[in-house]
Amino acid sequence: MDRIERPLNPMADVFVRYLLGSEENKDILIDFINAVFAQKGHDLVVEIELLNPFNLRSIGTTKESILDVKARDNRGRWINVEIQIAGDENFAHRSLYYWARSYAGQLKKGDDYIELTPSVCINLLDFEIFPQLPGYHSCFQITEADAPEYVLSDHLQIHFIELPKNHLKSTGDVKDKLDTWCYYFEHEGTVEEEDMTLLLKDNPALGKAHRVYRTFTADDELMDIAEAREKWQRDVSSRLRSAEQRGKEEGMQEGMQQGMQQGMQQGMQQGMQQGMQQGMQQGMQQGMQQGMQQGMQQARREDALKMLKRGFPLSDIAEITGLSEQEIGDLERST
Repeated sequence: MDRIERPLNPMADVFVRYLLGSEENKDILIDFINAVFAQKGHDLVVEIELLNPFNLRSIGTTKESILDVKARDNRGRWINVEIQIAGDENFAHRSLYYWARSYAGQLKKGDDYIELTPSVCINLLDFEIFPQLPGYHSCFQITEADAPEYVLSDHLQIHFIELPKNHLKSTGDVKDKLDTWCYYFEHEGTVEEEDMTLLLKDNPALGKAHRVYRTFTADDELMDIAEAREKWQRDVSSRLRSAEQRGKEEGMQEGMQQGMQQGMQQGMQQGMQQGMQQGMQQGMQQGMQQGMQQGMQQARREDALKMLKRGFPLSDIAEITGLSEQEIGDLERST
């Protein structure tokens, strides 16, 4: 094949939704999910129904939220696939929150609890989240603290696949199907065609994924959308970092002023030079911490208001700023 003129990170959210969330690519989605399940000995998927089939060309703005892939399999399991390039220390909590929303969302008014079925979240990450765990694939369930072999329910299942831990440098390092998928997401578009062909020759679904990537990157309209989306994400990240820095600087200044006043007051009350020094030091430290937190929170609110005025979805604003949708809604109503 010809060289790719406009290579794209295969972890880009728009491409992943195009690859795994389209009706014509359900066989690729099944293959990826089964690679995850097989490595942990879970029952495999035979058939799947996309709950939010995605048409990339319907995106009219780069500000539109790119949803995760949501599906239900032949066993009734609800499966959510999310791919993330960057995260923070709260990502595990975020994943648990989205699992809870998915699980609770199964029931409609009047439904009985017996109608609940397992809800599975699969997170493919381009960053480490559990440095203390040696393996790149971890699966969390609810177990008894003193008898971890006893699982309360199989309805909660959250997978984390940390690509940086995989260390697949060549096709010879691949041991199983999930290794193959990890190699694909790490190296698609960046290795020689011969290497990729060798890897995919015995895997029809991954071979199709490779062809889909080639088709996507050769389509100027699709690539324009993908690149515009990436640019928007970089701009948002840059604005957020600037807001956090501004919040820190304002918070430090406010904290120093509060700390000096508090420290002098404490020191004078103690009536000793040592007390004044200790009081000022403690007060400045406490004031700086409080001021930094207040400043960062205020900066997040200001950015949230700006994004509300520009029509950003609440879910995007919440993810970018760290504010809850309830807090954002209160801000919107107060303006």
